[in-house]
Amino acid sequence: EVLARAEDAVVRRRAVLVEDLELCLAWADLHGALPPDPVEWKGRRPDGTPRLVRPGGEGTPELVDVALFELSIARGVHVHSTRTVLA
Repeated sequence: EVLARAEDAVVRRRAVLVEDLELCLAWADLHGALPPDPVEWKGRRPDGTPRLVRPGGEGTPELVDVALFELSIARGVHVHSTRTVLA
């Protein structure tokens, strides 16, 4: 009985990990573009405004940097952990 419960725990843990990955990817899909810049910026983004980053490196999709931090807070992990998952 203990072994059966241990096997079941592994299956449930893996299902949660898959769900976490799917939610991370969905979040990244929702935040893959910056909102339009206000006219007064005249094509120049002030320091401290959201930027696009590539968690996976060159050739991978971009997402808004702030979204990376928001997702990390929601997941209760460091931003580097979330960046690694998205990479």
